[in-house]
Amino acid sequence: MRPISVKKQTSTFLLAVSILVLSVSIDVPRAYACSCLPPGPAVRSYFNYDAVFSGRVTDVVPPEPRGNIASSADPVSVHFEIYKSYKGVSGKNITVTTAPFEAICGYNFEKGNEYLVYADKNNSDYLSVNLCSNTSLLSESKSDVALFNTIFFFGPLTPLLLLVIVLFIGYKIMTYFRKKPVV
Repeated sequence: MRPISVKKQTSTFLLAVSILVLSVSIDVPRAYACSCLPPGPAVRSYFNYDAVFSGRVTDVVPPEPRGNIASSADPVSVHFEIYKSYKGVSGKNITVTTAPFEAICGYNFEKGNEYLVYADKNNSDYLSVNLCSNTSLLSESKSDVALFNTIFFFGPLTPLLLLVIVLFIGYKIMTYFRKKPVV
């Protein structure tokens, strides 16, 4: 075996140090485990989610470990007293699930707080909430609640009625501006 020359050892060392210095000095943007687009307007969110309701959290139940194993995939169960259902739920109480940590898009519900909740049905047909939904404290959702109360003033068919009115007006505008054939 031939011994490695001092010159080769020095150049290898300098290359390694250079790579280390460059990798530390490069400004790399942070990566987050849960990244969300900004929430859309309340009306769009209303149509995008399976359930929308306001209520107070009565209990937050962490996932039960199976033996000595606890998984971050096991959901937290959140029990609500429903104040008002705008879509998809009935009754006085409901349980939704969420991931246990914000890092994996779980919503951090706190017992006793009031929320406006946007939830989807998961694979098991249970309602599930994630950090990327429009779910927020009820005190921070006054404009959404006011909009929903206005929309539903005439009952649950109001959104369908509004859609028909908008389509009818659009049709009338299109027919008004449509050019008539030249004879």
